[in-house]
Amino acid sequence: MRRLAALGLLVALAGCGIRPTGVVDAGGPAAGIARGPRLFFFQDGRLVSQVRPTGRLGELSDSVIELLKGPPAGMTTELPGRLRFVSADDGDGAGVVVRFTGVSRLPEGALRQIACTVSDRFAATNSGNVPYGVIVVLGARRLPSLSCRS
Repeated sequence: MRRLAALGLLVALAGCGIRPTGVVDAGGPAAGIARGPRLFFFQDGRLVSQVRPTGRLGELSDSVIELLKGPPAGMTTELPGRLRFVSADDGDGAGVVVRFTGVSRLPEGALRQIACTVSDRFAATNSGNVPYGVIVVLGARRLPSLSCRS
């Protein structure tokens, strides 16, 4: 019986062979499952975010497409109906480039809606980091870099 107890004590002291380590940095906390992208619309004259319940976060381009579908009840948009999305990418180095056709100018409010929606979506998949800027291209006209000021 003594031998069995000694063997049990020896096994317990030996552990499983894994050495202890210090704190291991593994990035930000898990964000969970997204209900959908956060889109920016106007409510009572203020720019506010609203989650569009699509069941998934989607790609950056999906967020822009959802934004162009228009606001939910009780909210408004300054995005013109003839604005057409072409593409979005973050390979510019200066920021996220979002291309549109159909208009040659956009109101300030529409630019804010785009900048905030794109910045928020970018941050959602880049550890909370926002892009250097959001660059809107209307046809061949490249606008100055924008940031979200909701």
